[in-house]
Amino acid sequence: MLEVQSLSKRYGQTTAVDGVSLTVPKGSVTVVLGPSGSGKSTLLRLIAGIEQPDEGEIRWDGEPVSGPTHERDFGLMFQTHALFPHMDVATNVGFGLAELAPDLRRARVAEVLAMVRLASFGHRMPDQLSGGEAQRVALARTLAPDPRLLMLDEPLGSLDQQLRKELALELGELFAELEVPVLYVTHDQGEALALADQVAIMAAGKVLQRGAPEHIWERPASAFVAGFIGYENQAESNAAGGKVSTPFGPVSVDVADGPVVAVFPPDSLVVNRTGPLSGMATMVSFNGRGYDLRVASDGTEFELTSPERYSVGDQVRFAAVDNRVLAYER
Repeated sequence: MLEVQSLSKRYGQTTAVDGVSLTVPKGSVTVVLGPSGSGKSTLLRLIAGIEQPDEGEIRWDGEPVSGPTHERDFGLMFQTHALFPHMDVATNVGFGLAELAPDLRRARVAEVLAMVRLASFGHRMPDQLSGGEAQRVALARTLAPDPRLLMLDEPLGSLDQQLRKELALELGELFAELEVPVLYVTHDQGEALALADQVAIMAAGKVLQRGAPEHIWERPASAFVAGFIGYENQAESNAAGGKVSTPFGPVSVDVADGPVVAVFPPDSLVVNRTGPLSGMATMVSFNGRGYDLRVASDGTEFELTSPERYSVGDQVRFAAVDNRVLAYER
């Protein structure tokens, strides 16, 4: 099991990783989710030994890990697959297996290529691969030495949306078959919720919340976390006597009196031509099934979806269908 304890890394006046602690149990997938610049890639580099922490400790099964990268037995795959262009797929995958006898090396290369569904690709050159195939080869190369920890840094970030979805499903199946723990970094909320046994939300170098995807989705720890995982509809308000005012009436909340941010669950507001609420459309975009709208109402903008097209400037009536409002102190 990987244990990271109070890890910090500074570059001059900038703190890239700030007191991060997390565990990655064997046989599990931990996804570090955060926006660009949150420190998640630096965290991987610290664990891999590419960078050295200013404070904190990395442990494996209770023992400190502080040696050079090649002694840690951790596999790290970056977003850029960086295959050697003059080597075929099999040679690329077997690059880190030089200590094995040729027959054992060939057998291991065949094994990991089969894992990533590229069993017949060994003789192809990198320029004969699609983007998704190249990423699979890079993953096979990372798996070939049989690392005790697998780390992936935005592995699907350079792919188009449909291919990302397809490969995320394949990765989920592969991770389920592996016995090694997986530490996966992404800024994509869909990937995180689909792949993770545990999610750690990072921003400004800190872990803001850690837990099962279902727990984070049901009870985000802050308005920032809520917004980042998809709770887009938020409004500044005030709480008093266990109540907070919202555009669709007062609701009960468990928060101290004072300024708050009221957060509405996804799909809690729906377009309804006879609804009690109204606003003006300030943005309209087609999403493939209907339309995404941004509607300004009483000084607050809400994100709505509609099966019917509206134009910017149109009045839009809508209704609340779920009063499970979350509130966070401002």
